[in-house]
Amino acid sequence: YCCPPELEGSFECKVVEAMFSSIGLVEKIDENLMNAVSALSGSGPAY
Repeated sequence: YCCPPELEGSFECKVVEAMFSSIGLVEKIDENLMNAVSALSGSGPAY
């Protein structure tokens, strides 16, 4: 997931991280990498 710089460390970002970590591994990335991560993880189910 990515969190905007103005919300870094906020309650909202902590809630998102807690929800995602309850079902798997969580890795925070820079927003400019979001498209590449989406393309990479979206192609996983095809293989």
